[in-house]
Amino acid sequence: ASLGALVHEAGAIWMLGALIGLRDGLARKAPTAIAFWVGALAVYPVATLVHAGFLSYGAAAVIVVISSLTVTTRRFWRLAISAVVVLVVGLSTFVTYFESRPEIRQSVWGGAPLRDRLSTITDAASRAHFIDPGNLDDLGALNGRLNQNYFVGVAADRLDNGVSDYLHGKSLRDGFEALVPRAAWANKQVVAGSTHMVADATGLNLDEQTSWGVGNVMEFYINFGWAGIVVGFTLLGFVIAWLDKRAAKAEMQGDFGGMVLFFLPCVALIQPGGSFVEMTSGAAAALIAAIAWRMAWFYWVGRRRVGRPAAAHAIETR
Repeated sequence: ASLGALVHEAGAIWMLGALIGLRDGLARKAPTAIAFWVGALAVYPVATLVHAGFLSYGAAAVIVVISSLTVTTRRFWRLAISAVVVLVVGLSTFVTYFESRPEIRQSVWGGAPLRDRLSTITDAASRAHFIDPGNLDDLGALNGRLNQNYFVGVAADRLDNGVSDYLHGKSLRDGFEALVPRAAWANKQVVAGSTHMVADATGLNLDEQTSWGVGNVMEFYINFGWAGIVVGFTLLGFVIAWLDKRAAKAEMQGDFGGMVLFFLPCVALIQPGGSFVEMTSGAAAALIAAIAWRMAWFYWVGRRRVGRPAAAHAIETR
């Protein structure tokens, strides 16, 4: 389990590569480079859809990259137009996927051959359309995906009516226990996924074979109420902003190793639908993975320098 977490978090390095590549292509106004890196950015969403039947994880990664590019623009109107385009395309992609999701998951989860899975996804893509506020199917897809609001509302009503009790930080303490890798604590009771937490907070009978994400809003609220939401998001926003700025500063200084060291844990903390356990364990695994990438980077740079003439090495190290 520990090794699997490390490999998963280490894979986020592709997001950083796509981000830097796209930014460079846009700065040079090079259509070929832009097309290449857009294709690279699409690999992960397509892979997760084909092999797992989920689009959300890949979409979240794409949003991180696009958001990072968007906030660097210096022109307000370009930012506004880009935001509208991304919003329309994103919602249109979502409703197309959601309306075809049962067929896609039946094919993927049913163990269909790769050719059949691709055929199902291709059929779904052929029905792609722009989101239509007057289309009941599109509205139904949005309403069905916004079920997290229902869970939060039910949990809040139960707390307000005294039907259930606040956790008083229990799930947050579990998050700190999750920092200990399972390789060092094999009998650790803390696990990822929020099924029991959501079921206890809402009183609903939920399928234990499915992961029901508690989300940041509900978890902060069922622990400490409104104070938990205000303080929780303030601290979370501060930590993510600090990591983001440190990664950007390292990149500006040409310190690729330092950039990875801050970027991967920062991305791992972005878990709007996950639990605090997933955030902390993911960030810890990402930090270890980043250290490994950093060591690999310095080793690769060192090998390149060894192979260069002494004059070139002297110029590079000035």
